[in-house]
Amino acid sequence: MRLGSFISRILDLLRLRCGPQDLPYAPTLLVRLVMLAFLVDFIAAKLLAAGGESPLRFVVAFGMGLLLPWLLLSWTGKSARYVQTLLALLGTGIALSLLFLPLALLAISSGMADPAATPSPRQALLAWLILATVVWKVVVAASIWRHALGWRMAAGVGVALILLVLEFGLDRLLFGGAST
Repeated sequence: MRLGSFISRILDLLRLRCGPQDLPYAPTLLVRLVMLAFLVDFIAAKLLAAGGESPLRFVVAFGMGLLLPWLLLSWTGKSARYVQTLLALLGTGIALSLLFLPLALLAISSGMADPAATPSPRQALLAWLILATVVWKVVVAASIWRHALGWRMAAGVGVALILLVLEFGLDRLLFGGAST
């Protein structure tokens, strides 16, 4: 699959117009995408000042994002769908991270880190845009899981939310404090 075709499919996934089954079974592409996702997440963590935590914490969090989908697909007897599902999750995740990062940086630079301050209209708009991006990420992940597991969309939302909470909970359990 050409890069342009792959990007077009990722955009279709973001618009909920296709599923992971529409991506190629391409383990080599998956390895490249894992490396790109790691780089994007690492840069985002550094830019958002979340990098003050141990590198081990970052690697474990990233690894959970690779391991939990494999465990879920294996548990449901659909492990053959891992490569395409992870391509979809990583591809859309990179795209949404690149959208989220400037919003988060703007939020930090506008003083949104101070919970005691009354938000300005700009800060309120940024907060809504950040919330919309997070909701969009959950809906896209839910759509990917719906297709990967052959379940209804409501079940896909449940899976996406459970995996999000599980990743957060495991991070808190292993490392305590705020999650990256």
